[in-house]
Amino acid sequence: MLGVGAAAAIVRPRFSVATERPSAKTAPTGSVVVRLSANENPYGPSSQAHAAMNNSFDVCCRYPDEANDILIEKIAKERNFEIVRGDLYRTDPRQTDRRRSNIRSDS
Repeated sequence: MLGVGAAAAIVRPRFSVATERPSAKTAPTGSVVVRLSANENPYGPSSQAHAAMNNSFDVCCRYPDEANDILIEKIAKERNFEIVRGDLYRTDPRQTDRRRSNIRSDS
């Protein structure tokens, strides 16, 4: 009886017939499909875009939302939550694990 490794060596997986994709640096031709709905860019980012991305690493993990603070304050007031570093927590003194109480209410 063959082992799993020997059987895998005999059976050629489907992805082994894949062809190499064209480089992102080459201009698209009529035969290359660029899916614009997926925000794909056949040219890749420009040098200015690379510089902008590199210069924004310290803030790129945040989503800007001007109305976010107003919404958090309204929810905190209505549900009697405490705002801690921008996150909502129940103001129940019996609650010991704040991570588990995040934006939860018994009502």
